[in-house]
Amino acid sequence: MSIKVAVIQQWANNVQDAEKALALSLEMIDQAKMERPDLVVLPECVYPGYFLDQAAVHGLPEHLREGLAKALSAFCARARQNRFYLIVGVPEIEGDSLYDSAYLIDRQGQILGTARKSFLWHYDRQWFSPGAAYPVFSTELGKIGMIVCADGRQPEISRILTLNGAQIIVDVTNWVSSGPNPHQLSNPQYEYILPSRAVENKVWYIAANKVGVEAESIVYCGRSCIISPNGYELAVAPSHQEDILSATLDVTLSDDKRLNEDFHLLKGRRPELYHPLCAGEEPPVAEVLREKVVPAALSLYAGAVQLKEDLTVTALLTKLQELIPRAALQGLRLLVFPELACLFEEGATKKILSVAREYAAQYELMLVLGTVLSKGTQKVKAAALILPSGEVHYAEKCHLAQHEAHRFAAGTEQPVVQTPYGRLGIMMGYEGLLPEVARCLMLKGADLLCWVTSFSSDYHRLFARTRAVENRVFLIAGNVWGEKGCGLSSIAAPGGNLVASAFGQGDQIISAQLDLALARNKTIVPGTDIVANRLPHAYGRLLEK
Repeated sequence: MSIKVAVIQQWANNVQDAEKALALSLEMIDQAKMERPDLVVLPECVYPGYFLDQAAVHGLPEHLREGLAKALSAFCARARQNRFYLIVGVPEIEGDSLYDSAYLIDRQGQILGTARKSFLWHYDRQWFSPGAAYPVFSTELGKIGMIVCADGRQPEISRILTLNGAQIIVDVTNWVSSGPNPHQLSNPQYEYILPSRAVENKVWYIAANKVGVEAESIVYCGRSCIISPNGYELAVAPSHQEDILSATLDVTLSDDKRLNEDFHLLKGRRPELYHPLCAGEEPPVAEVLREKVVPAALSLYAGAVQLKEDLTVTALLTKLQELIPRAALQGLRLLVFPELACLFEEGATKKILSVAREYAAQYELMLVLGTVLSKGTQKVKAAALILPSGEVHYAEKCHLAQHEAHRFAAGTEQPVVQTPYGRLGIMMGYEGLLPEVARCLMLKGADLLCWVTSFSSDYHRLFARTRAVENRVFLIAGNVWGEKGCGLSSIAAPGGNLVASAFGQGDQIISAQLDLALARNKTIVPGTDIVANRLPHAYGRLLEK
């Protein structure tokens, strides 16, 4: 089923200009109707504005209530007159609470429901209350879920909407930015977070943002967009001017939740392992965040090793002999190897682990590389973290691709390990594309995620940034290269920026100085903390199939 969508990107306004802003919204709706859309989407808080300040909302005065009612009435009338669905961001009052909400209005001009912003951003919390429900609405256009702006940064919210059947997730947003040139503004959500959400949930994303400046301090980056379930842009607006995007999308593309023939993104989940996401008690990371640390003590020079996919065990042993002394001479204290097929061959573990332990001790560095564990009569794929002391810690691969399931049993243990430089967690293969895995490791206290993988596409490069920024951790992804490997091993920082990257082909070590103390601060901006502002009691759906 195909539907036509119009996305309105309009100029920002101060609350004092609320009536002008409403008139602009209605005028742009009238322009958008010329495309004969089935759905029209507007940004967050188009009326009365985003930066409300306490004086404007204190006590929820009658003029605010009347203004909101008037604006909603006007939007409902436009939807009814033009016989299209309309989604718009307008504050919502219930009792004594004010919510930053998205409204879904049908062709008859009736309000079908709202979604309330859950992950409040910056000064939001001074006047808005957080929402704690994530409804999906069945319509003739398909099943629609809605998020508001920073909700896109919390992976739990979009995942719950997907599990509840959403085919389209609409993001009414006020993405902010800064920069010397309004033509080049951007935002992490546009660049890599929303494309990651689209892929990990296999749903359509429609985002409507503003442009311009509000309150002489809040710069909007535009970049309203429509993103396919494969993470590709169907349409995107500029960062410097108003615009109306129009596109036709096939809603049924969201119904196929396979990443490829080898992995199903929903059936591949293991909800029984995700209890940290919904735990009522304080997560282990909270105690870690209270630790007093010397920043220099949590700083290490670390890297990823990129190797050819068809390396043999003998060739790998030669590589270890070459690479590890060289890496140690350059000051590296951690090396993350890719998910090489030879590491999981019969007998490889015995040959490689003993040599790797010798090198780790001799050159005083930590190594992460694949191995196989025996658990009773079963074989389990795993990654070994080898410390210079000789200790070996194992993280099991808990989410298997189809081609692995006939040889290996799915693991159950993914610990976070305290090392001399900080706390490390490990994930393997497609686990990096499941938001629950990295999230659980962060909640267990990981400062650094080591991703042992063998990707043929460059999804790992996209997701390295997203997993790092949404959890405010460092991430090292070691990948293979060759006919079935695309290389591009990467290291990402808690801000989502890539601090090192490999080429698409060739054996290579990439490295960077990682100040893991930065992962102990989970505050993005004042009033927005990725741990403290989670709502675990609202995430119970994540523990269901």
